[in-house]
Amino acid sequence: TPPNATEGHGIAIKSKNTQPAGDVPHVVVYEDYQCPACKARESQYGSAMLQLVDEGKITFEIRTAYFLNKVNQVSNKKSSERAALAAAAADAVGKYREYHQVIYENQPANEGDGYTDQQLRVDFATKAGITGDDLTTFQKLYDDKVYADFAQKSYKSMTDDGVESTPTYRVKGQDIKFEGVVANDPQALLVAIQSAAS
Repeated sequence: TPPNATEGHGIAIKSKNTQPAGDVPHVVVYEDYQCPACKARESQYGSAMLQLVDEGKITFEIRTAYFLNKVNQVSNKKSSERAALAAAAADAVGKYREYHQVIYENQPANEGDGYTDQQLRVDFATKAGITGDDLTTFQKLYDDKVYADFAQKSYKSMTDDGVESTPTYRVKGQDIKFEGVVANDPQALLVAIQSAAS
């Protein structure tokens, strides 16, 4: 498993600044790297979510699905799954949150066009700041599909938890409602998270 794997087969985003004090809300997101709605939600609330993590106000994990593998299999077979494996490999070299962001920034305009191995192994890794020995390690983990079993369990958790679509953000098993929440406003987002948790 990746170093920041959770019991639910997600990957935890670690705070860069402040460790959470006491019982703070734990947010779980289910997503597919080829999902346009996931990219949209990430662009709207991703930076605010990370700010809340870094301020120690929430904990946060990402569980990656790959149901969009079936789209356009001929040209980019298993693209969502390969992206999930690459992201897990990035966690192993301490660059998960950066790599996660790069994948979405470079999501193809057409759903299902997917990602090439060149993008996942080299281009995105470089943009995420993975270099030198870390790049060698990252590429070997990706090429050897070291995290395939973990990724499969992460995807299965979506079904096991009764999640029917991506993106789904949950706290204490309840969906977070984003209606009316100002984009990338950490305080407004925290209120929505706390409301779902209560």
